[in-house]
Amino acid sequence: MLARTLTVALRSGGDFAEVFAEDRASTNVTFDDGRVEDLVSGRQRGAGVRVVRGESTGYAHTADLTEAGLRDAASAAAAAARGSADHTRVVSLERHAVDTPTIAQPPDTIAKQTKVAVLERADAAARGRGSAVQQVGASYADGRRRILVANSDGLLVEDEQTRTRLSVSCVAVGDRGAGAHRRVRALRRGVARGRGDHGRRPRAHDARCPSRALGPDARRAAPRRGRCAVP
Repeated sequence: MLARTLTVALRSGGDFAEVFAEDRASTNVTFDDGRVEDLVSGRQRGAGVRVVRGESTGYAHTADLTEAGLRDAASAAAAAARGSADHTRVVSLERHAVDTPTIAQPPDTIAKQTKVAVLERADAAARGRGSAVQQVGASYADGRRRILVANSDGLLVEDEQTRTRLSVSCVAVGDRGAGAHRRVRALRRGVARGRGDHGRRPRAHDARCPSRALGPDARRAAPRRGRCAVP
């Protein structure tokens, strides 16, 4: 189907044609004051076709990933490239392998209740440090992006990117009295693209609340430099 789409794109005398398809799924959850404030999930799919003819470039995009939808986009891109002469060029595609990561549980296959439960555990862990903790907020976000590229040079390649993000912030009474507050934020981010693991790369925004403590079991003790260390 991709080869036929590229053939249509070049039919008007184009020098080069390319199809870029994308499928993206995401979830965002905000947890504040012990309850879910916002939960949004969605999915976007579409494709774009680019045709180059001399100094002119035509582009068209569509959310219809059927062969008819791609063919219409290819015709529109070819027309935008100002092609005129009838020309037939058959494209032969060759698939190129990409070192895509192996994800044990893709985030878009995990139930929303499970994601909310992670935020509930993080909230409980922060509040469990003592009465000094006055306010806790947490958020979770994930995304899975799959792309496919095929062009008239014969290239056919696919790639996948998976991202997760867990953020916890809390406000605690400081050491200077009831009027002083300290806000501490911890972030754990995971990125997997072209690697054989989940690619988790923790980063702490404040050393007093280390992001490494936000692992699945969240049971390791954190340095007690501040009053808002998440266990």
